[in-house]
Amino acid sequence: MLIACVVFSSFVDVQKDKVLVATFQGVDDNDRYEFEDEDENIVLFDEINEEVEIDLEDEDYIGVTFTITWDEYELENEEVEESEGENEVIETEIANIKIKRILKLVIKK
Repeated sequence: MLIACVVFSSFVDVQKDKVLVATFQGVDDNDRYEFEDEDENIVLFDEINEEVEIDLEDEDYIGVTFTITWDEYELENEEVEESEGENEVIETEIANIKIKRILKLVIKK
């Protein structure tokens, strides 16, 4: 329970600027893009803007640190599953992503 609160607090703080430097961890079981910041907080993104040229489906980007800018949007009623009820659902979309540094060296033959 304490861990969930810490992650939530960190996530809220990050949203204020909507810019984050974090290391890509891969795509989770719910098809969200998972990043870890320098404080080891996990940040998830639901979508990537179609104008972004980096393909995070490529596993070669796992372990690469990015500077990420994102947008938030509220899902329309027809997009919200019935199980989610009347609660407001906010999704996040990566608007821009740039490689900050590469933490691993990949040598391909």
